[in-house]
Amino acid sequence: KVHFAYDLIKNSGHEAKLIYTAAHRVPDGSRLDKLKYFFSAKAFNEIIYGMNGFGLIDYPLPTWMQYFTPLAFASHIINKSQIHFAISGSNHMALPSAILRQPFLVWIGTMYEEEIVGKAIGGAPWAVGMMNQPITRKILEWQEKFIFRRASLILTNGNHTAQAVAQFCPEASHKIRTLIFPIDETRFKPNPAIRDTSHRYLLFAARINE
Repeated sequence: KVHFAYDLIKNSGHEAKLIYTAAHRVPDGSRLDKLKYFFSAKAFNEIIYGMNGFGLIDYPLPTWMQYFTPLAFASHIINKSQIHFAISGSNHMALPSAILRQPFLVWIGTMYEEEIVGKAIGGAPWAVGMMNQPITRKILEWQEKFIFRRASLILTNGNHTAQAVAQFCPEASHKIRTLIFPIDETRFKPNPAIRDTSHRYLLFAARINE
C-alpha cells in the first residue's frame, strides 16, 4: 500500500517523501550496544526500496509514546507538505499530523483494538501483553479517535472496517470511504493453460481467526 500510494503521488507529478521508523537499524547486540546506538543515532535521509525516505530512530518507548517520535524529528517535513498520507499497520502514524493540524488522510485495514484482540487470539506475544494493559489501550483508543476527528479523509479496506470506524467515531462518518486495495492485473490474472475446471477452489485472504 505504501508503494502504491508513493507511486501514485509521484506519477501525478508531485514530490513524495516517506517518513518511517528504521527498526532495521537497531543493533542486535548487547544492551550496551543498543544504548550507544540510541544516544548517537540521528534521523537520516536515504533511498529505501526505491523511495525517497526519512528514517526515524526506533526508540524503545511505550507503545502510545512511539507515535509522537515524528513530532520531534519530522515536524519540518510534515509542516511543509501539502498533505500527509498515513499508511501503516497502526492508524496512529497519523497522530503527528493531527496534532500539527496539517491536512492528512489515513488508509486503514482495521481498528487498532480489533488488531490487538485478533493478534492476541493468534498468540502474538506483544498483543497478549497489551491485553493486560487497560490504561495503555485506553490511551491508544483516545489517540485513534482524535486522529479520525482531525482526518481530512478516512479510507478503509472494506465495509466491515468502515462500519467499525463509523460506530467508534460517529462524528467522522461523513469522511469515511471504502477503498479496496487494487490488484495489478498485469501480474495477477488467471492462466487458462493451467486452469482445472474439474475442481472448485476457496480462496481466503485474511487472518484465519477472523
